[in-house]
Amino acid sequence: MRNIIISALVAYFCIGTAQAEIIAKYQVGNYNFGNAAHGLYTFGDYSPQTFTIDALFTVFDNNGHITATLDGTLTNPNHSGTINLDFDDWRDNYNYKVEGGANNGGINADFFVDISGIINIDNTQFTITNCSQCGYAFQYGLGANAKNPNELGASAWVQHAGQSGTQHWDLNLGFTAVPEPGILMLMSLGLIGFALTRRKQQL
Repeated sequence: MRNIIISALVAYFCIGTAQAEIIAKYQVGNYNFGNAAHGLYTFGDYSPQTFTIDALFTVFDNNGHITATLDGTLTNPNHSGTINLDFDDWRDNYNYKVEGGANNGGINADFFVDISGIINIDNTQFTITNCSQCGYAFQYGLGANAKNPNELGASAWVQHAGQSGTQHWDLNLGFTAVPEPGILMLMSLGLIGFALTRRKQQL
């Protein structure tokens, strides 16, 4: 049994060094407070304009290069689709977007300036980028949904190819932390080792 545990640990760390390391993972849903209880707001492009998001936001560290992905589904009573976005150019300090009273001094947020990817709604594919002329980036962390400084979330103004200037769609997200599977495996192995130790002590 001890050899199995050691082999599993070796395999885990060898795999981890061969690719970007997952340093955070969040289950993503709608931000649910105030007048912006939605995941995606499409500003008149669809009716209803708001979509519920069910997705995962995963943050990677590749030798100090921080990136992230957002992958999941979009739904409202009349439409459905998928969201697949990539994030790059990580910053720990950027222009924070305040909406509706979040105290900028109490915010613990990080930022991705570059956003790219696809939002597909009813088989119509939209190429997505950050709304650069809006002056903000994708912000995530405590208070980063720009409404409640005590909630873990994220927000961004993004554009599709049919928009220009400051025209945009609005991402407004709530986050729930998800334990990384590798960490869960290590925890499980630790529990196995603890159980084996207790069993030997009882014999």
